[in-house]
Amino acid sequence: MKYEVVDQPLQNRSHSKLIINCRNNMDITKLNFLSREDYQLNGSIDIGEEVFLASINGGEIILYHFNKPGFYKVEIDSKKMLFVQKDDVPEYKWKSGVTLFLDRVNRNYICKVKGKDEVFSFEPNFPISYRWFDCGILFYQNNEKENSWIKCLNPDGGSEKWKKQFAWQFARLEAYDNLIVLEYHAYDKIRTDEGYEGERDWYDPNKYTIVLDGDTGEEIWQYPNGYHQIDYEKGIVLIGNINSRLSSGKIESLSVVELKINDGNVLSEVVVRPAIERVTNFHFVDESGIYYTSHDGSFGKISKTDGTILWEFDLIDDKGEKRELTDWLLLGNGNLVLQAMPNHPNGDLTCVFNPEENMEYSRVKNGIRITTDYA
Repeated sequence: MKYEVVDQPLQNRSHSKLIINCRNNMDITKLNFLSREDYQLNGSIDIGEEVFLASINGGEIILYHFNKPGFYKVEIDSKKMLFVQKDDVPEYKWKSGVTLFLDRVNRNYICKVKGKDEVFSFEPNFPISYRWFDCGILFYQNNEKENSWIKCLNPDGGSEKWKKQFAWQFARLEAYDNLIVLEYHAYDKIRTDEGYEGERDWYDPNKYTIVLDGDTGEEIWQYPNGYHQIDYEKGIVLIGNINSRLSSGKIESLSVVELKINDGNVLSEVVVRPAIERVTNFHFVDESGIYYTSHDGSFGKISKTDGTILWEFDLIDDKGEKRELTDWLLLGNGNLVLQAMPNHPNGDLTCVFNPEENMEYSRVKNGIRITTDYA
């Protein structure tokens, strides 16, 4: 198997055409800027102490040490670095001119407008969760299987823009520009199995993908299944549907749906051939296909045209052992950055992988799955 081992582990923090990588130890922190095109190093900055990357927003990177005052601010384009001796650390900037700060001393959040005093503040309070995005600050509670809710506040003053109540639980919430994406679990099934007739099924909910307008809270579209992943680069939601199972419980037929995140339009929908028998996670897309990982640690690509598996690989290290992926990224040149599970006896492994150069190792050839002889 051919691949190029790289020193920079994949952290999937990006800005424009760059991937931001932060490595630190007790004496130094190295901030690396890598190209999204080919993962080549495009510059780096050394900070003479251990700090941690806190946020990337508005073209700036914020880093600080949890037990030391002050923070570092790095301008991504110019690579200029400034140390700021303040305990209010910027977390997010809105186009309106409002900035959200984390008050590290009092452990609360403060919204300020440049040249003005505080306009809004709040203190984290479990079980309520928080998220900031283009349209404001989300407060939400979804720790129970019933009565989840979301409300959106205006950061300039804290007034409520909208609130939405749900009968059941949304298990995931993500933000994309001015949209909110939910995986919603409705526990509205009534059991019919012997001994439990008439009881509510709290273990197998009906799942939905719901997308809300972040400005109004109104539903834009929904799909009758939970989503796998959002391709943030392409603005795509990926959903897998299990059409049938074998008597053994393995998947007999699986289809994948590619939807445009803005309006829910179906861009492609294909049945995967040959079937992937174990649980699969669909991650991202390019013009010709959809990329996935399987439960057993393999990774592959499916044709958008007819659902054929174009290739499927296992990542094999230099000692012949299969390594399970924990993260991966599609580069602009078509190569993949693969990151294996850390703390392996054979050492950590991050590499750049070209599928076309490795077709002889594909586990699927001409639509037929091939057995392997390695561990």
